[in-house]
Amino acid sequence: MVADVTTEKGREALLEACPEPDILIKQCGWSAARRLPRLDEQKWLAGLIPNLVAPVMLIKATVDGMASQVSDASSTSRRVR
Repeated sequence: MVADVTTEKGREALLEACPEPDILIKQCGWSAARRLPRLDEQKWLAGLIPNLVAPVMLIKATVDGMASQVSDASSTSRRVR
């Protein structure tokens, strides 16, 4: 599946393909550390979308489902003992 997670449409497509993920791995974005002296405010702001906004929006969309999976696993684990 290919989706641009920096857009709402891309995140929706991703979550439609996998509505209940077990884990999220952020693998987009870029590091500005090497170019720090040359980055202006607009480039910094552009970097916030893939590096901060997109991951936070995916977390927001999936955290409740992930938390319930952990809760379900914990209660199942207690019953097995």
